[in-house]
Amino acid sequence: MKTSFGIKFGILMLFAMTALVGSMLVFFYQYSNTMMKKDLQDKILDVTRTGAFILKEEDRELIETFRNQVYTLLPADYKDRVDRYINKEGKGELLDSDAYEQLQYEVDFHYIVQLLRRIKEGSKDQVNKLSLLPQKKIDEAGASKIAWTYLLVKIPDIPVEKSMMFLALSFYLADDNYAATPISTLYTPDDASLTAIKGNIGISKDWYVGAESGNTVMSAVIPLKNEQGEVIAALGVDYLVGSFRERIAEQKFVSMIVFVVVVAIALVLIFFITAWISIPLSKLRIGAEQLSKHDFEHRVDIKSNDEFGLLADTFNKVSDELGKFTRDLDGIVKAKTAGLTKAREEVVALNNILNQENAHLGAEVKNLIALRERTLPYLNQKLKVNNYEITFNYLPSQAVCGDFWQVKSDKECTDISFGFISGYGLETAMMAMQIQSLFKVADGNNSKRLSVINDFLFEQGDSINLKLLCKLLLLQINEDNITLSGSGEPPIRFSPNQQAFIKLTGSLPLGVNRDITMESVQLSLHRGEGLLLYSAGFKLALAHLAKSEGYELQAQDIIHLSGILGESSGNIMDKFTEQPWFDDFNQDISFILINRKGS
Repeated sequence: MKTSFGIKFGILMLFAMTALVGSMLVFFYQYSNTMMKKDLQDKILDVTRTGAFILKEEDRELIETFRNQVYTLLPADYKDRVDRYINKEGKGELLDSDAYEQLQYEVDFHYIVQLLRRIKEGSKDQVNKLSLLPQKKIDEAGASKIAWTYLLVKIPDIPVEKSMMFLALSFYLADDNYAATPISTLYTPDDASLTAIKGNIGISKDWYVGAESGNTVMSAVIPLKNEQGEVIAALGVDYLVGSFRERIAEQKFVSMIVFVVVVAIALVLIFFITAWISIPLSKLRIGAEQLSKHDFEHRVDIKSNDEFGLLADTFNKVSDELGKFTRDLDGIVKAKTAGLTKAREEVVALNNILNQENAHLGAEVKNLIALRERTLPYLNQKLKVNNYEITFNYLPSQAVCGDFWQVKSDKECTDISFGFISGYGLETAMMAMQIQSLFKVADGNNSKRLSVINDFLFEQGDSINLKLLCKLLLLQINEDNITLSGSGEPPIRFSPNQQAFIKLTGSLPLGVNRDITMESVQLSLHRGEGLLLYSAGFKLALAHLAKSEGYELQAQDIIHLSGILGESSGNIMDKFTEQPWFDDFNQDISFILINRKGS
């Protein structure tokens, strides 16, 4: 079942508004929570710093003296007791019971406890007169906002990261809810106490719930230093933040209520928006369905001045015009059908005539190709000249192209011309045969012969406006020396181990300019070497076999693909004729292969 656009739009709007409002509430909740905690930390630090500076030099000397007294009473195995406590195998205090009970009766200890209770008393809502302060319950009416104040000191020869101990607490006596915390009770340090015992002010990053009391507190610890700047103890304050935590929870609850209310309002608004969009869209959809059923009488009824109304009016106009066009279409179709029937009869008659002409032209093309083949000397034969064996290979195209060669021999040398004429058809074939004859009768060296053929082509263009161009490569064999000149595809000198193009100057076709300048290249093949002359059609056919572009083929690619280094070079011609593309190939395929056989 397809879901309508209006419902999709409503769901999208609900998701967008929910995500927007939710992300805003989460951001402001997190931001206000973080800032309130930061303000609370600053407040607790101020209280702790103030309490620390209440302690005068005499008070700090007394604390240091009392600490040293405790150190002297530590038992010999106190280090083992620390390890057992850490491993949860021993009790939580280092001093023996008679030792710490004796210390707790001393005046110095009670003086220190009174100092700690005064710091705690300073955070009460009501200020009382100065007097001896008894131990009070944390949750009694009018109690201080500070749960505990205490002094932490290092344990001799024990790393502070491992453990510390309490020197004194404001709340050290046992009652109904808490166990006693005697002098030398071990304390597993946290980040705040470690920071303070090392000389800096420390505060807990967040509040926590006491394991024994269940109260929510946040701790601040400040170092107490003597006149030499040495840390003698760390003053800790555990501040009650339960009310603050409740305000945070209340803020979170209010945020959730706001979120739910906003989502509810969004649902109501989206319902109306979805209905406002869905109703006209549904009418337009029904109209489109009726139009697809060729019901051109159906009208979309939307009475509004907005885009939906404009779209409905346009839809109704188009439906009306389509109805009129459909009613008139039958007459148009009948008239067109009659015209097409008459045109088909004419095309059939014309096809019959063309088939007759094609049969006649096909016979003419075959005769012309056969004539071309008869004028090519040594076709599919071998010619031996001195120590060279020469084979001539040719596959004609049904398009009647212009590949040709000619051979002229005398007692001194053998001259071979190899080239092609641009274009297709009868003019190209006749021009190729004329140049063959002209090369046969022309006297002089290769440069003179090229000049004669160039003049002939140039004059043909001026006299009868027959712009046919020719690329012609001339090869002369005199004893074992070979001279190359002219233009065309670069010949390839090859052996089993090396193949390379022979670069020729004067690559312009004949018949372009009256004056031509072409230099010759002389070489002599060694035994086992060969020379390949080939047409552009031969190179393109090899590229078809390799399924690549002709310009990408290098000398070694042409030699490898043609199989010339094998036993028979003629096999490549058979391979061409077997290809599905050969019948439509519009270029002649020809090449001349020269191999050095003698010493």
